[in-house]
Amino acid sequence: MTCPVLVVAGDLDPVCGADAAAEIVAAPPAGLVRFCQFPGAGHHIHRDQPDRFFPLLQEFVAGQAAPSMPVPAMPAASRMSASPAVSAVQDRARLPGAAASWDERP
Repeated sequence: MTCPVLVVAGDLDPVCGADAAAEIVAAPPAGLVRFCQFPGAGHHIHRDQPDRFFPLLQEFVAGQAAPSMPVPAMPAASRMSASPAVSAVQDRARLPGAAASWDERP
């Protein structure tokens, strides 16, 4: 791995807790990982703490962009709406016979 990695973790995350975040942070070579923990946030940090998450993400991406490639500002309204891909996953979970959680997968 040669690209920079941003790892974020909510300390209330029941899906990917502190132990999992520590494993993720330890995997890439030293110097490539930036880790940020969000006290009081769960698994959906972008929803729990959007005012802290999105500036961090934008700063990280801007730091990786080539000088000739400006990173556009993200409108506040678009931060809170799910992307079509996320909506498709959520809709698929509502289909008859679809597993409601990871524990119910075959």
